[in-house]
Amino acid sequence: MRLKPAASSFAVAICAVLAGPAHGATCNAAISKVGPIGSIDYDPFDGVARNVTFTVEFQNNGSDSCSVGVAVGRQASDPQRAFTKGGDRLIYSVKLGGGEVANTLLSPVGNVTLPGGAGKHATLTLKIEVPAGLIGPAGTYADVLVFRGYVVGGAPVALSGDRTATAYASVESRAEVNIAGAAGSFGMPFAVDNLDFGVLATGAEKNAFVQVRATSSVTITVTSQNRGKLLHTLLKQHAPGVPYALKLDAQAVNLSGSYSIDRAPPVTLDGVSYPMNVRIGNVSGLTAGQYQDVVTISVCPN
Repeated sequence: MRLKPAASSFAVAICAVLAGPAHGATCNAAISKVGPIGSIDYDPFDGVARNVTFTVEFQNNGSDSCSVGVAVGRQASDPQRAFTKGGDRLIYSVKLGGGEVANTLLSPVGNVTLPGGAGKHATLTLKIEVPAGLIGPAGTYADVLVFRGYVVGGAPVALSGDRTATAYASVESRAEVNIAGAAGSFGMPFAVDNLDFGVLATGAEKNAFVQVRATSSVTITVTSQNRGKLLHTLLKQHAPGVPYALKLDAQAVNLSGSYSIDRAPPVTLDGVSYPMNVRIGNVSGLTAGQYQDVVTISVCPN
């Protein structure tokens, strides 16, 4: 009797997972260039934010396309972005679209597609902005920014080769003057365009304040239309004038010509108030009528 071998079967399930490369492994890219970053010209007194835009360019060094972004830090360890000039600071922000870019190299922003193929490029446009309402001494300020590229679209993967670029801001030499009835912040509490003595009397005095704000030391210049005299408004030069004395910041001002004094007001938006005193001289024996003079006070940054 022939034995029929038992039938048997052997089945093996053959399966495999095609392991893809780690995230970003096929993205052979780098930041190719940054800038140029133009200088920001900042006027503290115009109440307007100033900004400049620039681009960060990526280059593909491989064949695959990928999504890239950028993180922007700064060389200084201070977490607050600031242009500096010696010990002086002017804060600023970096923005992408309408959002602010964190001051760190660990948080990329932006998501732009870098086309596949060696030599292909993509760019992100960023903005550096100095807000309104700041003030600093006149001069050129600078800061060094550090740029790090990332593959984004999933967990971000840093690209090799950080880039640096220097950004600049220039605070203009500016000075403003105002005459006020009392000491206080610049332009406050109220402006004065005339000192009315009413009925003139020998030795009568009036006080005011010359308010100055500036980004540097200044020269204050005082001139008198009538060279230190109040003249009759109708008779003009045909009648004797009323002499008067003027002091600015406790310093006697010679009104026979243009007179200047140098001061170094604090670099603040409030500025400083310098006291001004006007004292009437001898008025005896003068013709009745109205007398006046025009005093011009100008300020120029040094």
